[in-house]
Order: sequence, then C-alpha cells, then structure tokens
Amino acid sequence: NISYRMNPTVIERREETERQEFYRTLSFDVQFPFDDDLCYIAHCFPYTYTDLQRLLFSLQHPEEPWKQENAEMSPSDFLQRDVMCKTIARNKCHVLTITNMVAREAAGQDYLPKNERKGIVITARVHPGETNSSWMMDGILRFLTGQSEMADRLRN
Repeated sequence: NISYRMNPTVIERREETERQEFYRTLSFDVQFPFDDDLCYIAHCFPYTYTDLQRLLFSLQHPEEPWKQENAEMSPSDFLQRDVMCKTIARNKCHVLTITNMVAREAAGQDYLPKNERKGIVITARVHPGETNSSWMMDGILRFLTGQSEMADRLRN
C-alpha cells in the first residue's frame, strides 16, 4: 500500500507567481512480522566511509580503458588529495582539489593560470544522516575527473 499525491498545503513563494504549487505526500504502510522487532527505515541507500575510500582510490588509480583513452593525462595532472583533518571517529577527512595542474599554453588550448581561476567549494555529508548528499558528491567527483570535454573545460 503506497501512494504519492498532491496535498492541500500551498508552497509559499517570496516572489509572486500566477500559479499556485502544492506540496506532495508520500505515504506507505509497513507491516512488521515480529512483535518487539527492531527495524530501520532509511530515506536513501547507505553511503559508507568504505564507499568513499574506494571512490577516492579509484579516482587516483583509474581502470585500464581510461588510461588508454587518456594516455597524455594522468589523474595527478588534475586531482590533488590531502587530509584536511580527522573526524571524531579518527577517520581521515579529505579535501580534494580538482583543477588542471599542468600548463597548456604551449599547446594552444584554452587555459587560465591557476592564480587567475575562480574556485568553488562543494561539501557533502555535513550531518551524518545525509547519505543522499554523499551520492550526489560521488557523481560530481566522477564527472569532474571524467573524460568529457565539459569536465576538461571546467578543470581549466
């Protein structure tokens, strides 16, 4: 028994719009087969510290097809990984810098020197229950360190 429907609560907007928008409600029933059993319900798939470590390792040590298609580049040309601090649990908290570290002026490609580039800071998992933000960061990191022309332009 599951339903997703519009509810009567209007979304309040600061700006005037001609059209009202309404919140939506997801509702479902859960039946527990055992009395006094313990059940955990999550709003997102888990993203563990081990998942993060595997991702960081794979970004720095890509699989063979990536190496073959990008023989002129290596992850160290655009990815720097440093330990910013340690968590209360003594886990390493990394800061990643993703930018082109190799000058390309001689190659005639679009390139801004590092000291002239604008930077952005992206954070995820500020609170322990925000696993969905970890999945978003996973996708952002895979994109920014990927092979696409757009990722390459963003790194420059």
